[in-house]
Amino acid sequence: MFESLDKFESSGFKFRFLDKKDKSFFVSLYTCPEVMRYICQPFSKIEAELLFENKISEQVKYERNRYVWLVGDSVEPLGLVGLTKVDSLWDIGAILSLTCLGKGNGTRVMSALLAKVFEQYSLQRVVGTIPTVNIPCQKSVQKLGFEFSGKIKGGDNQIWYLERDNFKKGESRKFK
Repeated sequence: MFESLDKFESSGFKFRFLDKKDKSFFVSLYTCPEVMRYICQPFSKIEAELLFENKISEQVKYERNRYVWLVGDSVEPLGLVGLTKVDSLWDIGAILSLTCLGKGNGTRVMSALLAKVFEQYSLQRVVGTIPTVNIPCQKSVQKLGFEFSGKIKGGDNQIWYLERDNFKKGESRKFK
């Protein structure tokens, strides 16, 4: 669905599909305890490498159901953001490098992606599955217009929905 967004700029950020050359950056994110603290336990290096290989192969195998973009500026990669089709909905997720955390960058990068997606596609609703302990992400999606829907039964995750008409474009400043 989002094939035309293989490489683009939005709100001062550069987005491109995840590529094999991004392996070391990907592994550095998923193995860092501080980066992963609100998401899940950090992965071992081997687990993160396997996850990376799965993400790369899924992009080919399920090209219409999963999209992962590397987000950066003109100097370095700053994080990853993705959209995954779950049933009939698109689930957004992001993971940022340690230097980008706690500065509102999650809000800005998700806003930049959503602005581009809503501008070019007729997508009406996006969902976010967020760990209950990830208060910073919950605050971030609220700023964008997401509404709390409830907790996943028997789990530690919450579901948040964003209707296209309720999208509040976040700040367009670059990463801090």
